[in-house]
Amino acid sequence: MSWLTIVNDARERFRCAPLAKHFKTLRAISIVALAACVIVMFLRSALAHIANPYYFLSAINSYRLVPPYAGLAVAMGVPYLQLAVVACLVTRQFVPAAFAVSAILFLAFWLAQVSAMLRGLEIDCGCFGAQSVAVGAGTVSAVGVLAIGSAIASVSTARISWTNAALPPAGRRR
Repeated sequence: MSWLTIVNDARERFRCAPLAKHFKTLRAISIVALAACVIVMFLRSALAHIANPYYFLSAINSYRLVPPYAGLAVAMGVPYLQLAVVACLVTRQFVPAAFAVSAILFLAFWLAQVSAMLRGLEIDCGCFGAQSVAVGAGTVSAVGVLAIGSAIASVSTARISWTNAALPPAGRRR
């Protein structure tokens, strides 16, 4: 007996709404929840880094991944990139691109933290300024989940925007 048969039997037996409707609702709720998480994380992080840029620069340099001049460029650019992502998600403009940028940022943060763990560095993650915690399994897993979720949301919202695009009917071309 296939899964499709089991699902169809259950749907007929309990007379529930079509499963596609539930999946669309679950997807929409998941995207909104992920957007809220990204907004809170990036807003808190960006404001902490803008308020104390020297601490953020020292946190970047403590990872020992980039030379000092590159660390300065990262420290100057990342908080404003995070604010741009927050602005896009709050205003619901360029949502697929905002999720793609957040996935790239979270992936970079994840790679840096994994690198620090593998090299045995006992440093703060630098995520929220002076209130940061030490790099560990908890921070690595949280950033990894956010990276994967942002990547999935980017693809999912891009599919939604392309499928819901206002296209003229096939018979009426100008």
